[in-house]
Amino acid sequence: MKRIVRNIIAGVVVLAAGGGVFAYSMIPDSVDVEKAVKGNVTESISEIGLIEADAAVTVYAPATGKLSSITCKVNDCVKKGDVLADYDITEAEDQYNKAGLNVTYHEDNYNAAVTDNNTNRSKAATAANKAGALLAQYVSVEEDRDDISIAQNAKSGSIQQNIQGVEGEIAKLQTNLEVEAARLEAETGAYQESHGKQLEMEGELDQVNEKIEISKKLIKNYQSELEHYSQDSEEYAKCIEEIQKESENLEALKAEKKIDKKEYKKIKEQTKQSANGKENARESVNNLKDSLNNSRDALASIPVDQLSTEDFAKYAELSRQLELIDKEWSTSMTEKAAAEEKIVSEAQLKSYEDSVVIARAEEATALKALNIVKQGVLSSATGTILERLVDDGAITEAGTPLFVIQPDSGYKATLMVSRYDIENVETGQKAEATIGAKTYTGTVSAISPVATTTDTSGKPKVKVEITFDDSEARPTIGLEAQVKIFTKEEKSVLSVLDKAVYTGDDGDYIYVLKGGKAEKRSIVKGAAGNGVTEVLEGLSEGETVIVSALSDEDEGKRFKPAN
Repeated sequence: MKRIVRNIIAGVVVLAAGGGVFAYSMIPDSVDVEKAVKGNVTESISEIGLIEADAAVTVYAPATGKLSSITCKVNDCVKKGDVLADYDITEAEDQYNKAGLNVTYHEDNYNAAVTDNNTNRSKAATAANKAGALLAQYVSVEEDRDDISIAQNAKSGSIQQNIQGVEGEIAKLQTNLEVEAARLEAETGAYQESHGKQLEMEGELDQVNEKIEISKKLIKNYQSELEHYSQDSEEYAKCIEEIQKESENLEALKAEKKIDKKEYKKIKEQTKQSANGKENARESVNNLKDSLNNSRDALASIPVDQLSTEDFAKYAELSRQLELIDKEWSTSMTEKAAAEEKIVSEAQLKSYEDSVVIARAEEATALKALNIVKQGVLSSATGTILERLVDDGAITEAGTPLFVIQPDSGYKATLMVSRYDIENVETGQKAEATIGAKTYTGTVSAISPVATTTDTSGKPKVKVEITFDDSEARPTIGLEAQVKIFTKEEKSVLSVLDKAVYTGDDGDYIYVLKGGKAEKRSIVKGAAGNGVTEVLEGLSEGETVIVSALSDEDEGKRFKPAN
């Protein structure tokens, strides 16, 4: 009996235990859930980038000379306009002083030429006036002498005939002398005109040569200045434009010189012919003068014993006056010609004047160079000295690199974006760069038009620049940063947490807690970002979405919300 009771009790215990197990197995598991609600979804791309700033700036020597002292060292912070090095100004001062002396020399030459011209023009005019007066006086005296009748006092007809013959010859010679004197004056005028043109052409050639040298020097200076500017700067483009303009001017000057040389050769030949004509006329005048003097001597030797003492004395005095007048006239004509030959042509005066202009320009250039070396080598940017390429006492040519400065401006974050993401990146998009615990906000400011291979992947990527919103931000250049670009934002859309979304062979799906059971639901995804995914189809607002990890085996099982 006792055994039966024990068996019954044991059976009851077993049944109770089995029922408990069954009851426990019927209790649903807990899962994390969330209500499907509308919110904002922001898409973004994230890459490791670098902190950069404006490109390093090279400071070049502004002039040729000796650097007497260097006033900075590597890692020094400098401001734009700070003196980085001082020049020894001795040579520049010498060049400026020499240029000043050169100006004085050319000014003295020009002023002396103007003064001499005025003096010689005055002398030539005075001599011409005197020669004219002497000629009129000569004619008057000759007429007075001819009025003396010696025919009645001649011993015989032969004396009268000889006197008349000699006087006729004298008159003829006098006429020829006047003609040849006029020809001499004309030939002299032609020579002076031709010689003046020759000097003018020489002046023009000298002027063109000087302009050619100036043009070459300007081109060389502009080419030297190019080394001071970056190729994309406005100053560089301006220098290129000036070089092209000056090169065209140089070619025009060379063409002008060629034409002038041809014209000069022609005028030089004309001058030579005029000089020969002048010498021939001068020789003819001198020959006629000799013949005239001989005829006068012959006339004076004819016996005039029959003249009265008074007439003879008068005749002799008039003859002596004629001889003196003739000598004075010849002297005046010689002085006139000599003074005219000393007159500097307008072309030569212009050449002297141009030399003054060039000398003053060279003086201005020397003064500019002196001022440059006086102010020393100036920093062209505010930043930090990265490299110092020279030492105290170095002699440098203009354009020699002296320092490299990292500008304290243009801070930015850069990242390389793959072909999969670059089509979503646009300038103006918001971004952020995180370095350690510090995050900097910014904006996409530049997208390179060319992809390059810069990392170990070997695949070309596009460089994107992020400009910081805070203009005072100064992160350490060269550090890596986690850069995120917000490419798209969908506002007030139905979304779920990323971890609630699964992807299978049949597409994307989620699990919805409906009626206490897990229901697998196919969905169509939209935008994804900031940890959530937009659901375009397959889910309604307010439904309960399971965010805990499930598998296909859990579909249809009962679950209860854990939260």
